[in-house]
Amino acid sequence: MKFIKNNINKIYFIGFFTVLVVVFVLPKFSSTEVVVNEFNEPSFFIQENEDVNTVLFSGFVKPVEEIYLNPETNGVIKEIFVDEGDYVERGQKIAQIENINQRLALKNAQVSYESAHLQLEKMKQNNNVNDSDSILSRVSETQDSVIEAAKNNYFNTDLRAYPYDFDEEELAPVISGNYSCNEEGEYHIQVYSSNGPEGASFLIDGLETGRQTVSINYPVKLGNCGLEIIFNEDFSEKNEWIIPVPNTRSPQATQAKKEYELALSGKKLALKQSTVDVNDIRYQEKLVSQAGLAVEAARIALDKTTLFAPVDGKIEELYLDVGSLISPSKNFGRIISKNFEFVVEMPVYQRSQLSIGQTAQVTIGNEEHQVSISSFVDNSQSTNQSKVVKFVFNDSDVSFIGGEIGELTIELNQIFQKIPREFVGFGYYGPFIVCEGDQKKIRIHEEDFDFYWVDFNSNICGGEITLPHLKK
Repeated sequence: MKFIKNNINKIYFIGFFTVLVVVFVLPKFSSTEVVVNEFNEPSFFIQENEDVNTVLFSGFVKPVEEIYLNPETNGVIKEIFVDEGDYVERGQKIAQIENINQRLALKNAQVSYESAHLQLEKMKQNNNVNDSDSILSRVSETQDSVIEAAKNNYFNTDLRAYPYDFDEEELAPVISGNYSCNEEGEYHIQVYSSNGPEGASFLIDGLETGRQTVSINYPVKLGNCGLEIIFNEDFSEKNEWIIPVPNTRSPQATQAKKEYELALSGKKLALKQSTVDVNDIRYQEKLVSQAGLAVEAARIALDKTTLFAPVDGKIEELYLDVGSLISPSKNFGRIISKNFEFVVEMPVYQRSQLSIGQTAQVTIGNEEHQVSISSFVDNSQSTNQSKVVKFVFNDSDVSFIGGEIGELTIELNQIFQKIPREFVGFGYYGPFIVCEGDQKKIRIHEEDFDFYWVDFNSNICGGEITLPHLKK
């Protein structure tokens, strides 16, 4: 929201500045008329008088701040929350402006942000293999199934029993079932106590250990990993058998092993291909950040559709009604602060004698108020070599409406002397006078057609002043 401070030079009370100085009491020193001294030369003497160095100025009361209310956006006034004359606090709502474009801009920015943020979360979730809903988890699960099938095929391809002594003449027992354990190795089978075609037993060690009865009619369990064994009718108790798992002696198992290894490497490749690259995640994070900034910018723009009070003060005027079109170049109203100041305009040479914080007295009507200098305004457009001085009221309880005329009484801190122009010289180091034959550097504060106002606070001369070129 833009607030344009009132230019003091445009205040309608400017007409009162034509009579600013009501009374000007002479400074402590006053010059005599120019005379001719004993050397037949023009001269004059500085003489002291007893007048008090107090001056009176006319001025007027104005608010410390007077601000025109201008929105920072275009729109239609939807609602007004105050009336003329209401006192408001800084930040209080004054009016609401409807701007559909900014509302849509915020909504679109929020949608873009939510979409970018959702995409980022999906990318991060995708890389979480422990999340059952992630793509990476599903790929891993699928590949694990492929690996498990390949491993099962490898472990169970062409399972058979081989003679321990490599004697291939006797028929080996038949191995059936499905090996379901993960450990690789071999079973060692040893037959004993044969009393006929059946009734013998065999010992198991290696991958599993135990004892089982020989059967030639139906398969019996070979441990707890899913395999079974059935012996030939002509089995001998003297035989020992080896059952390798997987069957590394079989060419078929060799091919199954390759397929198993291929499944293992296939999982690594599938996981790599399904994993989102960290650089892509970082880029998406930047997109989310940018979308967030866009939301914030849209929200700030929408906030500008609410007009707030810039200061504690009073609603002096409202220029528009509900339903009116408004823009940054159109004033909605004017607000003045609760605090007031007293403004005077005085000649430069007198203003230069003052300092910030210096106290004075203002009479408004029949009431007197203590004031202090708060600031000097150096951009006055006045053509009479004068500048504006502002005073604050020391009593915070004072109440005005603004525009009241008053009289300021203030004492000057320095002393000035009016010296005819011909008695002031200008040298390399600046202006000077010749006092009792000696050259004295001076400071000029103001000039007129016939004289200069010179700073004499240091009492640089208490005697005869002669023309500059008559220095002895």
